[in-house]
Amino acid sequence: MKQLKSLVGIVLFLAIATFVVFQVLNFFSGNETATQKAVTKITKKVPKKDISIVAVGDSLTEGIGDGTATGGYVSRIADLYAKDKKINDITTANYGISGNTSTQILKRIQTKTDIQDSLKEADVIVLTFGGNDLMKVIKSQLLKVTEDSFTKPEAEYKERVKTIFSEIRNLNKHAPIYVYGIYNPFYLYFSDVPEMQAVVDSWNEATTSVVDEQNKAHFIPINDLLSKGNQVETTKKEEKASKNSDQTPEIVNDLLFEEDSFHPNDEGYDRMAKALYEKMQATKTEWLP
Repeated sequence: MKQLKSLVGIVLFLAIATFVVFQVLNFFSGNETATQKAVTKITKKVPKKDISIVAVGDSLTEGIGDGTATGGYVSRIADLYAKDKKINDITTANYGISGNTSTQILKRIQTKTDIQDSLKEADVIVLTFGGNDLMKVIKSQLLKVTEDSFTKPEAEYKERVKTIFSEIRNLNKHAPIYVYGIYNPFYLYFSDVPEMQAVVDSWNEATTSVVDEQNKAHFIPINDLLSKGNQVETTKKEEKASKNSDQTPEIVNDLLFEEDSFHPNDEGYDRMAKALYEKMQATKTEWLP
């Protein structure tokens, strides 16, 4: 009888011990699984990035003609990226000065410490130049302007663009550089002077040839976006005006600032920002890894 009781005691002891060991192992196993899940969740989380866009250039960068007075395409590109889930904060620095030629822009990059400091920290760099260089040649030649008048100035301009890139790369070797082309604001008003558009095209080709030689540099053409205005809407207005009046309808580029018919208006800057946004999206790995 005593042996039976001892046997039962041993069996109960082993059963209780097995149960306790099982519960302990299960407890630690459960905690390890939870820990692994937590670690996995953390490693999958991608931190948001702060992005700095630095723009240097002429009146197109300053935003002349922008009815909102917020800085033309510069403020608009920030608005377009405001809701990007991978970006924590986007800041912009606008170093545009109306009337600047490529010579003056180059000099500012070489001498202005605030521009240099901003370029060093930039994630994205945007440039506008060339339009005032072209206008300088036109004004100097007045009525004697021919296509040959632009040959030497264009070659000199091209060398300055190369130097601008060199100066920027000395400050920042990693940020992609986006360069806007120029457009022909006189396209609709002097459509019977094809030489003007030929010179604009040649000037853009000179800029493009330099950009294509650079690393992480991209050309953004805007001539077709701005020079012709909203062609469909303009044609309809002209047809309506001709039916109701004997007078020749006024030719208006509705993408240009009404006060000077030269700089972009709000819709013009919207188009510029959209073109920049599309190019930045296509090259996003260069500035938002």
